[in-house]
Amino acid sequence: MLSMENSKEEIFLKPENIVFTSIHLELLHIDLFGLVKTASINGKKYRLVIVDEYNRWTLVKFLIIKNEAYDVFNTFCTKVQAEKELKLLRSEAIMEENQRTSHL
Repeated sequence: MLSMENSKEEIFLKPENIVFTSIHLELLHIDLFGLVKTASINGKKYRLVIVDEYNRWTLVKFLIIKNEAYDVFNTFCTKVQAEKELKLLRSEAIMEENQRTSHL
């Protein structure tokens, strides 16, 4: 009987490369995190990461405080909409806010 320690066979799982979108900027994943121990050169300890689901294009912005995230994202959206002639159709946070206020 062979134990796993003595086995020479290695099993590697290939990541599935499934794309759920058909065009650039159709679906973005956004993450805001920090307070990280290691600050950037300018002393910024928060990170805003935006990833395009279609091609995994990634933008990382360094922030001093979390409150900057909205302005950075708003600037990003404005720039993308102007350059690509796109309209922001849906935002989960905006939809959730609209649902909460519609019940008042």
